[in-house]
Amino acid sequence: MRRVELYWWVTKVTNDVVLGITNYDKVDKVFYAIAEVDYKYPIDALVRRFEKCELKIAMLYETNKGYHIYTSFFDENPKRVLHRLYQTKIADRKHLSLAKHLHPDGRLVLRISKKYDKRDIVPLTVNEDLMTDWHREVYDLIEVFQRE
Repeated sequence: MRRVELYWWVTKVTNDVVLGITNYDKVDKVFYAIAEVDYKYPIDALVRRFEKCELKIAMLYETNKGYHIYTSFFDENPKRVLHRLYQTKIADRKHLSLAKHLHPDGRLVLRISKKYDKRDIVPLTVNEDLMTDWHREVYDLIEVFQRE
């Protein structure tokens, strides 16, 4: 059974169909702490900020505008996950508020498909020791949908 939950939407700017994943693991029935940072924060400071909030980064991807962060933290209660991400103070607030307003169960969504003609989600850090089966599925999906 696939762990990752796929999510499709149409972007308002380009009207393109985009594929993303939610932070929900369908097998273990838990929510992972995933975040978007929409600016080029210094990576070492970004990692320290997340670790200060007890969020260890399993996968870190660079995007055109910033970063997508997949942590090893999970919980059965999505509100606890959101609360932990709010504590970082650098996770994109608009991204977090979408989880509260668009998804009644508090699911976060990150894009995995290309937004442009070339690869625009590039892996910076992949920590195999922190990755679960859910993370491995996400990693594989990103690799497939970001092929050039």
